[in-house]
Amino acid sequence: MVETGQEITNMIETGQGITNMVETGQGITNMIETGQGFTNMVETGQGITNMVETGQGITNMVETGQRITNVVETGQGITNMVETGQEITNMVETGQGITNMVETGQGITNMVETGQGITNMVETGQGITNMVETAQGITNMIEAGQGITNMIEAGQGITNMIEAGQGITNMIEAGQGITKMVETGQEIIKYDRNRSRYH
Repeated sequence: MVETGQEITNMIETGQGITNMVETGQGITNMIETGQGFTNMVETGQGITNMVETGQGITNMVETGQRITNVVETGQGITNMVETGQEITNMVETGQGITNMVETGQGITNMVETGQGITNMVETGQGITNMVETAQGITNMIEAGQGITNMIEAGQGITNMIEAGQGITNMIEAGQGITKMVETGQEIIKYDRNRSRYH
């Protein structure tokens, strides 16, 4: 969807899978509230805070250089989610699958509230505001360059959404397990297996 360079805010409220979500370098805040699995979500570089509220096991969560706090309250598995360089806060409350969503460098705001699939939507360098309120798939929509605001209200899976580079805020409200959550490098604080949670 986006090859850009600043933070992303309120990106997706969705119900199906997202692929190739984030390869980034700064903080992500309130990224996902969803319901299925996430795969290869973030390649970045610092601490993660309150990342996931979901429901099963977490696998290979963090290979990083800083600490992660309150990463997962989950019901499914998370694998290799983040390869990162800055902190992530309140990233996922989820119910569906997201895969390789963002490789980014700038800010996107209120990008997607969706119900269907979007593929390779934006490769951009400037700002887009209130672009789409839709229910079906969008493919190869924009080749542009900066922040995007209130882009999509839609409804299914998103694939290869963003190639960008800084913080993401309130990105997704969706629904299942997370896969490949974190490959990063320092301490993880107070993991509660009973609640599948890092404190």
